[in-house]
Amino acid sequence: MQASQSCYAKLPTLYCAFVVDECFEIRKSIGNACYPSEKSCENPVYDTCSWYGNCLEQKKSCGKNGYAVNYGLRYCQKFAQNLAEFSFAGKNWVSKTMNCLQQSLVEAYQDDTVTCDDITNAAFDSHAKCYVNSGICSLVLQSAENVFRDMKALGSVYDFKDFLSWKALKQIDETASACTEQSPYLVLLKLILQ
Repeated sequence: MQASQSCYAKLPTLYCAFVVDECFEIRKSIGNACYPSEKSCENPVYDTCSWYGNCLEQKKSCGKNGYAVNYGLRYCQKFAQNLAEFSFAGKNWVSKTMNCLQQSLVEAYQDDTVTCDDITNAAFDSHAKCYVNSGICSLVLQSAENVFRDMKALGSVYDFKDFLSWKALKQIDETASACTEQSPYLVLLKLILQ
């Protein structure tokens, strides 16, 4: 089903102007989700990326350099585009992580006094927890072939320049530390990342 032009129009206040039947077809084909009301933005749709632009950025516009567009949406879409490159366990981790990262920002979305810096800080503070709780530590316990596959896929997704910030280095350290606590095999990973 081809979505009508109204599907992509923005309402003056918020959200995508989707018709329910078109919404299902769009989500199924390209991973978008419909948020017909402000309340619906409190429940990001699993396996989609549109929450960042359709909800968070619409409510608190931080522009093209803000977290919602420049980091959250950009990386969510890159993971979605490269999903086929991951192992089965890697795909599961990506889906869980995408959902966790969006869910972790719902409280910021609900706060009418939140600033762009608050959103960025809340997001980066949630990264390590979401990565670990979604199973990143167990990815290195797969077969060597799948570990290599997932590492290669991660390399295709991330932009090296994004690792050059204090916030990014902190989340890498927090993730590695949490993983080394879960598995003695990951002590080496922690040493490599330091």
